[in-house]
Amino acid sequence: MGELNCATLFVARLTKKVCAENLAEVFGTFGHVFNARIIPQNKNQLSNYGFVEMDVAGAAKALQSVITMDNVRLLVRISDGEPSERSKRIEMRKQRQKFYESKRQMTRKINRLRYNRSDQYKKTDNSDDNEGSSSPSEDKE
Repeated sequence: MGELNCATLFVARLTKKVCAENLAEVFGTFGHVFNARIIPQNKNQLSNYGFVEMDVAGAAKALQSVITMDNVRLLVRISDGEPSERSKRIEMRKQRQKFYESKRQMTRKINRLRYNRSDQYKKTDNSDDNEGSSSPSEDKE
């Protein structure tokens, strides 16, 4: 938040069982929690991460303490509010993947249309060839 007495903490190594209410409850023991949210990771990654917005005095206490949830020691750092370079790269990679997937789908559609059209032309070309070959034989008789 934009308040001077508010600090945002980055919290990592959260298990899948942890919800925002649990996070707010645990950090509430150190001071007043304004907001807590969890950002889920992809299926392949083991843990989630989240952000806790709380008063500065409580954040200082939380940073000095060892905090565990579900028998896992949490990683707690001050958040600068900016997305990290890694998260920016991951987001760009996702956008590229979406773009190339849509491009592949469009190419497949175009190729199917071309294939269907070429089949239509082959059918009409074969029927013309048969008619053309039968007419000279009739002329010979």
